[in-house]
Amino acid sequence: GISAKRLIDKRVACADSNNILVAGKVRIAFFDKTGTLTHQGLEFQSAQECKDQQLLAEGPPTSGDLGLAMSVCHTLAKSSSGELVGNSVDCMMFAATGADFHLTSGQPLQVEDAHGHKYEVMKRFDFDHARMTQSVIVRDADGNYSVFVKGSAESIEKLCNRQT
Repeated sequence: GISAKRLIDKRVACADSNNILVAGKVRIAFFDKTGTLTHQGLEFQSAQECKDQQLLAEGPPTSGDLGLAMSVCHTLAKSSSGELVGNSVDCMMFAATGADFHLTSGQPLQVEDAHGHKYEVMKRFDFDHARMTQSVIVRDADGNYSVFVKGSAESIEKLCNRQT
């Protein structure tokens, strides 16, 4: 139509001219440039942990609660050649921690972090589409249990009790 021709004249390509009218009503646009347009795949840059409302040093998550959460809260498996198989974001997150895991039939998932600390994933709650979260219950070598939940900030906030 006329709108598509005007855009072409301004050297703007439009993949779906039916949405030009809708786009004209947009007041604010936010772009999340992840690099997927310029090269194939994902890259993990860094992570930053927050403890007691203070941001800690930014860098590779090889220790601390954030590193442990990234090591255990996933649904990854390994191929027969030892390559990580699963969600690409989970693969990149796990690889960034320097951890390794072993899965033996009938046994909890065994995770060893980059510092040699061992953990067992006692229960895995796969991604819940209604809550938009995934969680795990983990036991450390001393028998202490921890729960890790991941999801969007909005999803986690809905689960939190502001009184605690």
